[in-house]
Amino acid sequence: MTISGAQFSAWLATDAERTILCEIDFAYESAGAPAESTIYLANRPYTTRPTDSPASTRYRAVISKAPVLDRKVNPDTLGGITQVSVGELELVNVDGELDALMSLVIDGREVRLYLGDRAWARADFRLVTVGLAEVASGDDSRLVIQIRDQRLLLDKTIAGAVVNDERRKPIVLGWNGSVGGFSIEPVVKNAATLEYYVIGNYVGSVVQVVYDNGVTLDSGGIFSGDNAAITANAGTETITRVAHGLAIDDVVHFTVTSDIFAGLAANTQYWVISAGFTADNFRLSTTKGGSAVDITGTSFSGTIACNRRRYYDNSAADGTIKLSSSPTGRLTADVVGYSPTQSIGSGATGELLQSMLVDYGGVYVGNIDSTSFENVDGSLTAGQLAAGRVVLERENLLGVLEDIARVAQVCFGPDHEGVFRAFRIDLSGLAAATATRTLQRSDVTGSVSVTNAREIVGTVALRSQKNEQPLTFGEIGVSVGVSDRRILSAQYREVAESTAPSGTSYATNWQGFHTTAIRREVAGAFAATGADLVAAADEILGDQKPHIRTVQLETDLRAYEWLLGEVVALTYPRYGMSGGVNFRLIGVQTDLNADRCRLTLIARFAPAVTSASID
Repeated sequence: MTISGAQFSAWLATDAERTILCEIDFAYESAGAPAESTIYLANRPYTTRPTDSPASTRYRAVISKAPVLDRKVNPDTLGGITQVSVGELELVNVDGELDALMSLVIDGREVRLYLGDRAWARADFRLVTVGLAEVASGDDSRLVIQIRDQRLLLDKTIAGAVVNDERRKPIVLGWNGSVGGFSIEPVVKNAATLEYYVIGNYVGSVVQVVYDNGVTLDSGGIFSGDNAAITANAGTETITRVAHGLAIDDVVHFTVTSDIFAGLAANTQYWVISAGFTADNFRLSTTKGGSAVDITGTSFSGTIACNRRRYYDNSAADGTIKLSSSPTGRLTADVVGYSPTQSIGSGATGELLQSMLVDYGGVYVGNIDSTSFENVDGSLTAGQLAAGRVVLERENLLGVLEDIARVAQVCFGPDHEGVFRAFRIDLSGLAAATATRTLQRSDVTGSVSVTNAREIVGTVALRSQKNEQPLTFGEIGVSVGVSDRRILSAQYREVAESTAPSGTSYATNWQGFHTTAIRREVAGAFAATGADLVAAADEILGDQKPHIRTVQLETDLRAYEWLLGEVVALTYPRYGMSGGVNFRLIGVQTDLNADRCRLTLIARFAPAVTSASID
């Protein structure tokens, strides 16, 4: 007989004897290459049936204490990586039967815990948690294995490749606003040829602007005209345009309304070379100082516009740029980049996080719930949707992921099965959400613990579009305007606050009623500007208005598989919850030894301001 999900849930609600199975993978060498095998353990004798998988396998009855499983969201930020703790697996080892386990290669290998009844077939046991073995220790009576969650895979360095001056190529991840990328300082590749590394993850990258002491090296349109104003000599490869305004080593590209001289291509970079150069004539090459392009036609229709800049953009091919002349001061660039598996042109936060888990964290695609990350992007406001980060030196990947997720109020992390999921708490929209779980008074063991948040946020100030390497005022050229000076020298290009309170009523000026309300600044990987940034601040404030209330309670083991972020409808006869209130689940602690789960729920309650008395 196969145990259905409903039957398993009903079994968890009883006081039936539980059998805990544990499988620990380890590595060994086979034929000169790494191979894997598995150790099978249990808290009481259990052997699989011949028809099970694995078949006829004995699980050693040595587990004396199962780890406590703890998953939770940071209640202060309501965003970032979920905090997961698996704890210790304690094994009886009085006779030394498990001494050999101390010598096995188990670090970083999977540890899987299953729960069921000893009378059941192996397939009817349910996976309770997946962790990674970290270290083993012991004495003459017991052996303890420390277990970490899947975040252990992300506790690593992310950094660009080292170049010849021992500096690293910048890694640019995501988007930094609709009007500018990330301001970074390119790294010298070859000083003699004026080549610079501008980005390490160059596939799909975009260099938006390059500056020399804050002065743009992109001149934009330099001239335009029809075939009467712009002519070509196919014999000498020379283009003539009276007073063209170009200089030797300028980089140009043409936009056309119809066609262009045969031998040239529209929207292609060319260098202006010295051969044949005069105030009215110029020749072009595909390389700096190279031979002239072979122009085979002398006529075109429509108009040609010539656009000029002082650098050759090769960022999308090898992550470099080449200047036309030596910079007079400090070189900076606004750059947009992507994680390798991210869709080019997408600055979506959820997609960026998902791709970074794969590209830099080494998480298998099969261990990521892609739909949840897509749903997160669909739920974000315009100001929160785009985010990104720059890595200039060595940084911890966990910290980079945390920055990107936190500022958009996106939570993500491994669930009890080791699958990475993304979600949002979104307290402002909680009342109208559809509950996926329910709890009645009869489901609660003992009483509940209720706490209103101590800190009340009255204003949210956001700083976005970070200049990773801002210029000092002294470095900025004299020709740069005052407003651009401020932008180039500031740590963040944009600053905005949530909409100011108005009037005197609680509905429009609740801050005036709460004398301890504070102003909270949030800075990081925001990409928003203008009205979008204000909307993002309002969205964050909407989740942090009074009264944020957390409820802790104990229930049976049925809640072990509940997902963080799920909407739980709690009906309880106290604290205004008798009619049922929607909460978000932000903590699940599963104690297999005590046969119970401890849940932490969060919601925002409207303060009572319509009565002058509690009578």
